Amino acid sequence: MAIETPVSSASSTGVPRGALRAAPSSSNCSGRGSSRPQPRDLIPPSTASPRRHPLLLLALVLIGLMTLSSSVALAIARAPSSSHHHLRTAAAAAAVAAAQVPPNSLQALRDVYCRGPLLHDVQVNHVFADSKHFVDMPLKNTSSAAAIPQAYSSFLAQVGPRWMLMEQKERVLLLKVFLDQHFDAPGSDMAAVVPLDYQESALPAAIDAIASPAFREWAFQLHKLWKVLGRVPQEHVVSSFLHAPRVAALPRTQNVLVVPGGRFRESYYWDSYWIVEGLLVSGMRHTARGVVNNLLEYVAEYGFVPNGGRIYYLSRSQPPLLADMVRVVAEAGHPDDASGSGAVDVEYLRAVVPLLEKEYAFWMQLGPSTHAVEVETTPHSLGAAPKRFVLNRYVANADEPRPESYREDFHDATLAFKDLSQPSEAVDAAKAQLYNDIIAAAESGWDFSSRWLKDGKSMATSDTSNVVPVDLNVMMHRVERNLAHFHALLGNAAAAALFTSAAATRAEAIQAVFWSPKSQSWRDYLLDSQSHSPVVAVSNYAPLWSSELLPDAETAENVIESLRSSGLVQVGGIQTTTEVTGQQWDGPNAWPPMQDMVIEGLLGLTHSRQAQALARDLMRTWVRSGYVAWQKTGLMFEKYNATVLGGIGLGGEYIPQFGFGWTNGVILKYLAKYENLLDGVDRDV
Repeated sequence: MAIETPVSSASSTGVPRGALRAAPSSSNCSGRGSSRPQPRDLIPPSTASPRRHPLLLLALVLIGLMTLSSSVALAIARAPSSSHHHLRTAAAAAAVAAAQVPPNSLQALRDVYCRGPLLHDVQVNHVFADSKHFVDMPLKNTSSAAAIPQAYSSFLAQVGPRWMLMEQKERVLLLKVFLDQHFDAPGSDMAAVVPLDYQESALPAAIDAIASPAFREWAFQLHKLWKVLGRVPQEHVVSSFLHAPRVAALPRTQNVLVVPGGRFRESYYWDSYWIVEGLLVSGMRHTARGVVNNLLEYVAEYGFVPNGGRIYYLSRSQPPLLADMVRVVAEAGHPDDASGSGAVDVEYLRAVVPLLEKEYAFWMQLGPSTHAVEVETTPHSLGAAPKRFVLNRYVANADEPRPESYREDFHDATLAFKDLSQPSEAVDAAKAQLYNDIIAAAESGWDFSSRWLKDGKSMATSDTSNVVPVDLNVMMHRVERNLAHFHALLGNAAAAALFTSAAATRAEAIQAVFWSPKSQSWRDYLLDSQSHSPVVAVSNYAPLWSSELLPDAETAENVIESLRSSGLVQVGGIQTTTEVTGQQWDGPNAWPPMQDMVIEGLLGLTHSRQAQALARDLMRTWVRSGYVAWQKTGLMFEKYNATVLGGIGLGGEYIPQFGFGWTNGVILKYLAKYENLLDGVDRDV
């Protein structure tokens, strides 16, 4: 919570007592508990089977072996040389050590997917075009995570010194042989399923009510994508998929995950908010609640919601929207209530509020390198004496590259320190900090953007932990408001008052710290210079999403005019920033969640004609652009080009992705809930 304290006194996080306790800071691929697959209902059995790579014969010639069994360790044991004797002894010792660790424990899986020589060699040798490919490959049922590091060590021992002398293409060939012996294809650990509450024989009521035949058909086609994006983990398959035990207070028969699509084969934290909104338009209340419950189970097990459903995402979270998701599904009523009474599911809130408070404690932990940070206002910003507030930022403490983008991070760190001939403790520390700032930027969901780059251009200047973001603190304000509301519904007056006070203090802090009179908008705050960021970003208008953050009607009108003239509003939507850097969260890309935050915020300013008119224009633009792209391609994309009607967004670390969960959710909501604002758009295209 945003806590105000006198400058002369020590600050306090003011975390409510009771269910709250501070969760430990996350570290790379760390986490409490086992990653063993948990029982899941309606999970098809694994169809994976061992297979041998067709290039194995060529690999044998390259490394000069007479024979090579599927177990390299066995070949070593049979070899007569003294060096092989030593290797055999070392392998035996390693086998004894490995026996002390469960073969597929979280620790063992981390040694495969998050760190170690195999990860390094696969990634830096560019074995696959996408760094995420390897870390999403499940183990064959003949392998175990605990055995992989020793098997790879033995494999390298067979190759010997020639490894370092080989051309990259030879190393890639050998690595593919090893991977083929021990791993299956990425995505084979997840089974495609049709959610139980999905219906296609009749239009969902909200979609059937859409008056425009063209938009009704479009919405129905988007509805049908839920059966394409539904996933459950394969039973008895060991992989990097992040499991969490069921929570007794959250009874269920099945948690179907709704994945974004494309390379994103698992659930993602903040994507899920807009996916849930779309599922509710489709009348899929059971599935929507299952998506939210999956995230709540992560909180119960790990103390926070990881970026996504893989063990390598335990190094970070994502924008904290879980309380908003809980609000949305609770307000939709109990999934089994067909009466349409519209009653809030209070018993669900009773079960989940302790978990929401646990996540809140994770974000509010205050320390040297934590998400909560003290910010002191300057006297002129409030027209009074300076005050100290506790606000939030994105931060990480992994000290290593992201496993799913290892090659990219390793390259950026190498480039940043290429002029230093000798490694040193100082260089190692600087590299670790760079990795942490890159991970923190990924935690923001804006990976990557000039917002996080000290020079506004180069990843080597990533400085995320120095930035106190406007939008994150708006989301934390919403968390506090939601918790206050939930406690009030549950009759917990004291807790409701505490969170109401926290939200009010944060509202004061947002105006005091982030408000820029010059731009008539809010700006990110830079800790080192105690000044505002110069970047013009759509996030500068995130406080619109919580109307009480606007102190008066005059400020609201000025903010609306500022947005119109900012350069962000384009023919195809609101671009993310006015900077064009090649990063995907800069111009000219436009992203569904940011459109929705601004549009919903403007619609909430019911007293302002200017706000209502701009919201209508922006919504019509976004729907029109998405519809044009749909008619051209038959696809929904992760992001779009704001400067081209129907243009597809580019840039970043991977090719454009389609599917796409949050895009579908936003469009479904607009078509079903706000059709009155879209009159004629279907005929304009």
